[in-house]
Amino acid sequence: WAELKKQAVEEGYKDLYTPIKTVHGYNVSQRIVLQREDNQVRFSSYMYLKPGEHDLQLEWPFRNVYTIGIIHPEDQSNVISFKVNTGWYEDLPCFHEPKENWGFGRPRLSTAEKLEEDGFVENDKLHLFLEIEP
Repeated sequence: WAELKKQAVEEGYKDLYTPIKTVHGYNVSQRIVLQREDNQVRFSSYMYLKPGEHDLQLEWPFRNVYTIGIIHPEDQSNVISFKVNTGWYEDLPCFHEPKENWGFGRPRLSTAEKLEEDGFVENDKLHLFLEIEP
């Protein structure tokens, strides 16, 4: 966490993708972005659909509701999250069969400073989650 934040402060921008996981047949990855903005570092989070071996058998566009967010390490009921009903956005290319899709999520989900002040960063780690409803 500290190194990512430091790079964002120094360079103005730093992003990171989680490893790809298969959920309900879809290959997904979560991306976080730390971006310097005024006197703070904003924290953004997105879900990306990635090409997978089951894509021909899956329904497109992707229509599952999903939630992206951060879990407090000491109180798992304390989350900062954003829920996406993809039905509202099904015309967006990011929910169609993936080639080089853009992600979709929440810019400015929080700030690095708020995450640290509120105890979401512990032992230089941030606990992310991506939940996809069936």
